[in-house]
Amino acid sequence: MQAGGRGYGGDDRRRIRGVRRQCTVTGLSLVEGPVVAYRVARASYGPLDPPRRQPDTDPAGWSRFDAPGRTIYAAEDEAAAFIEALSWARQDVAEHRKTLAKTAAFLGIPVQELTESIEEEWLRNSSMAPSWVPTVWRQGRRIYRLTFEHGSWVDITHSDTLHALSTALKTDLEMLGVPLGLTLSEVTSANRLLTTRIATWLREKVTLDNGTQPAGIRFQTKHGRIGAGQGLCWAYWMRRRDAGLTDERVTADAGRPFESNYPPYMKALEFHNISSR
Repeated sequence: MQAGGRGYGGDDRRRIRGVRRQCTVTGLSLVEGPVVAYRVARASYGPLDPPRRQPDTDPAGWSRFDAPGRTIYAAEDEAAAFIEALSWARQDVAEHRKTLAKTAAFLGIPVQELTESIEEEWLRNSSMAPSWVPTVWRQGRRIYRLTFEHGSWVDITHSDTLHALSTALKTDLEMLGVPLGLTLSEVTSANRLLTTRIATWLREKVTLDNGTQPAGIRFQTKHGRIGAGQGLCWAYWMRRRDAGLTDERVTADAGRPFESNYPPYMKALEFHNISSR
């Protein structure tokens, strides 16, 4: 048993890398095979109940490879899943520090002095500082292991895929300010008009050479390789549920609660330079 709660045993990496091939119809680079991956989600909702995105709405608040309908995200191991799930905290801390720096400059005092004063006030009022993950966030979530049935995943970072997308979406890309074709910079960017347009085309318009549609997109986290892993993540489109069916081709276990000293969680906290109670 690991500190902070019982962890998942074994090494699933041999089951997640799959067999690569190139689609003879679309030119897309595909990774075949079932996928075992991990997802952090609210226990009250479970890991298979993402928000349904509506067409013709602003995608600014969507996740990277969302498309109209439902999309779930998962990572190759627990540490990567926690790092993805805690990205919001890192952003909050960064914005907070910018604000503190501006305020301290305006007041003519050192940033550290202002920081200590504010944190003392938070403690007196039992409030949570931005560099801390609230206990309620951790206690309300679990780490889940997801198993996806056999399918073809688009390897979004492969040069074959970038070339195929640049050709198929040439007009769209020009309108979105990418006249020279896609590179890794664009597909890993925060430009949601661009990344969700790519995802929508792949989900709604593509039929592969074996007569199936892509299960989703395999991509690498923007945070880089994590430990012994590759930083692999998946965006899975819940086509069957969106069509009103109940036999979605992904299953999840009951999930596991985790304490603040659970090693994969601690690794994510350290990575983001934040703390948790």
